[in-house]
Amino acid sequence: MSNKDAMRFPMIGSAVLLSLFLLFKFLPKDLVNAVLTAYFVLLGTFAITATLLPFLEAPFSLAVQQRSYGVKGIRIPIFLKEPTDVLATVPELIGGACSLVFCCWYYAQKHWLANNVLGLAFSVQGIEHLSLGSIQTGIILLSGLFFYDIFWVFCTPVMVTVAKSFDAPIKLLFPRVVDEAFGKVPFSMLGLGDVVIPGIFVALVLRYDAKNNFRTNYFRSAFLGYTAGLATTIIVMNVFNAAQPALLYIVPAVLGAVFLHAVVGKDVSSLFAFNESPPKDEESVDENLKASQPAVDREKTCPLLLRVFTKLGGHHRLEDYQHRGQEPADETQIYTWMDASLSELTDLVKEVMPAARRPNARLDFAFVYPDRKGRNVMRQVGSTNSTRVGGDDAKTLRSLNFQTGDYLDVAIY
Repeated sequence: MSNKDAMRFPMIGSAVLLSLFLLFKFLPKDLVNAVLTAYFVLLGTFAITATLLPFLEAPFSLAVQQRSYGVKGIRIPIFLKEPTDVLATVPELIGGACSLVFCCWYYAQKHWLANNVLGLAFSVQGIEHLSLGSIQTGIILLSGLFFYDIFWVFCTPVMVTVAKSFDAPIKLLFPRVVDEAFGKVPFSMLGLGDVVIPGIFVALVLRYDAKNNFRTNYFRSAFLGYTAGLATTIIVMNVFNAAQPALLYIVPAVLGAVFLHAVVGKDVSSLFAFNESPPKDEESVDENLKASQPAVDREKTCPLLLRVFTKLGGHHRLEDYQHRGQEPADETQIYTWMDASLSELTDLVKEVMPAARRPNARLDFAFVYPDRKGRNVMRQVGSTNSTRVGGDDAKTLRSLNFQTGDYLDVAIY
């Protein structure tokens, strides 16, 4: 996400919110809710499956995790120009079946607990897939939505009307047992935006901690700030018995906690400079190179059989390669070319390794080859991210001096 995207976000959110308000005003509420609920049930099936997948994969061996089932070569006119494969692993099938049953129960009963499970699944996936890129972008986004939330809650009835009319898992529901006896609304509501938007900033802060080997502990401050802001929202809501813009309290609490931590730790400049996005200069250089270089006709080049060994959590031991014919069992053989980039190899690994398809999974590449004395050595050559562009993506086997017969060892984190 760029700074301009963050600036536009409140305007886009306002347009969507106003559109929903008009839908509920001019169309039958039951019809709108039926269509939107069916849509969210479909999304919820995938969201719950993706959230549960790391836990479902744990009991299965690597061979079972890599085995896919499904239909190949599906054609859908208009929507798909080329045939596509619909494949799923055993853990994905199990998770999908359980999620579908759960979502059908939600559709039939609309139980508040099922609503919250779906809402939390959407929140987890949103935080996992959305990346602010930099601390500055996060400040712009949170500041813009701070005023957005205040305006639509305090100045107009739009936000509250949509929240109460929208019978779908876009909010978390908390029973208010005491109020039920007095005939009041039996639920307090917290919009998913009040979870996801601060959540992606807290996740960014956590990645900053990881970059510094967790010496900074900004995550703890950000999380405590979010907890304090949310608690303040609940207290004010109950005292005044009126809807409250949660970001009015959460945004100052989160940003205040993080920047107070930075001031005390004398780390303000480093925190502000943190940026996960690739530099624009590198992007423009890559685009210029692509435009100036002719396309490679790989039909005229000689493919090679690449022996790839993958492992979760780290590289194989060098001793595992000492004896020819007794290499690690988790081998994949790939036909590729010497001009194949690490980005292309990442896509090939993702086809056979479900773990490599996880958002923000890191793939570390290493060559294993014999030295002049005939002893195997391992050389790190680069790393890629399953969802984000990185500096090593454009490196090719040829530029890394890969030799036919070398092994490729891939560690997946």
